[in-house]
Amino acid sequence: MLVLAVAVAAAVTLLVLGRPGDDDEPGPGAETGPAAPGAPGAGWPPAEHADPPPPPPAAAPTTPARGATAAPTAPVPTVLPHDESGVTGDESLPAEAAAAAVAAAEQFAQRWVEPHPDWHDRVAELATPALAAALAAADPPQPPPSLTGPGQLLFDTQQWARVGVPADRGTLVLDLVVVDDQWRATAVDWWPA
Repeated sequence: MLVLAVAVAAAVTLLVLGRPGDDDEPGPGAETGPAAPGAPGAGWPPAEHADPPPPPPAAAPTTPARGATAAPTAPVPTVLPHDESGVTGDESLPAEAAAAAVAAAEQFAQRWVEPHPDWHDRVAELATPALAAALAAADPPQPPPSLTGPGQLLFDTQQWARVGVPADRGTLVLDLVVVDDQWRATAVDWWPA
């Protein structure tokens, strides 16, 4: 009986001392101030282009009871630094396909910003038939932006890639799909700086 009373007293003490909000740290859901530049919620990407929030993180592993073993935790994905191919992060495309998607986006972006009498035809060569038809009535960008760096793979699946190509006034964002073994632009968007 004494052991039970001591165990209950210890549990109550841990619960009282471990409550969030009793110290200087904010409890769950508390405001923690503005987001750091470049962090989600810091204004990039713009709200109209924001992706759904990531799933909540898994609970931290707890110490197993005596004789029990802890379940293995899922590996944390690593983010690879930028390399010359424009591939960043843990892509689902093989490296060669991801690099080809980025190269196709860079080629499309270069044609997009170049003033040329055959602008529509040059851009349409690198687009899906649906995008080429939609661009038939479009005018070239005026004044055209200047590209300022290599394309960056933003998102991808086995059949689709989104690549951002930085420019002086924002980012030209292209969605690409494979058509007849070639990456083709299927959507064009502009994210202002």
